Amino acid sequence: PKKFAEIEKIAQELNAVAELKSECQQDSVLQNEYEIIYDDLMEVIDNFVSIYTQSQNANADYFYNGDIKIIKRKSDVSDLLSDICDKFYSKTPKIVNEALNKNNITNMSLRSRNKIVAELLKTNLQKQLGITSSQELSVMQSVLYKTQILCDDDISDCAKINLIPSDKKVSSCLDLIKNYFTSIKQGKQKSFELLYKDLTSDKNGIGMRKGIIPLFVACVVHEYKKQIIFYHHAEQ
Repeated sequence: PKKFAEIEKIAQELNAVAELKSECQQDSVLQNEYEIIYDDLMEVIDNFVSIYTQSQNANADYFYNGDIKIIKRKSDVSDLLSDICDKFYSKTPKIVNEALNKNNITNMSLRSRNKIVAELLKTNLQKQLGITSSQELSVMQSVLYKTQILCDDDISDCAKINLIPSDKKVSSCLDLIKNYFTSIKQGKQKSFELLYKDLTSDKNGIGMRKGIIPLFVACVVHEYKKQIIFYHHAEQ
């Protein structure tokens, strides 16, 4: 910001009030008093954040790589962030699914994803994986069908996995997952953490969200599962 604003103390007070409010849920009078204080503190926080988000007010300077950037509208901030992401995560596949394309997904999305993963790991894949729920079908359509990783065969009435889709960014992610499994020497173990780092960091320019990764991994595992043994806390 162009003018110094003390916000740390306000943030600490807000956190303290939030904790106190959660501890007195049986006392409606005290709860209401905390609610008023909480709203007042949140308004101060919102005003502070607006210094950066409401760029049209020109209350803050924006820097990138040591250079000041001309930011006059919200769209300028969005464009700058897009340019930065394109630079560091140029190989990230485009997945249009707001519910799943994030690091922390809701319980409902988690259940839907896990159901699809379970079907992908079966030896024989039914058409549309045998799924009829609109929630799961929506996920499959955006993550698997539009990316051409999964396709239905009307002749055999079953689904097939394609690990060489035409989208180079999707194909690159699948190749990385394949290489992770095929690089493990016989009798050796390798942590899944290494794979997740490769898929989420800027090391490989991918930066995938964790909510999507299990579906990509499940597709690769389906093709290689006869050669893979999984361990969890030293147990198969």
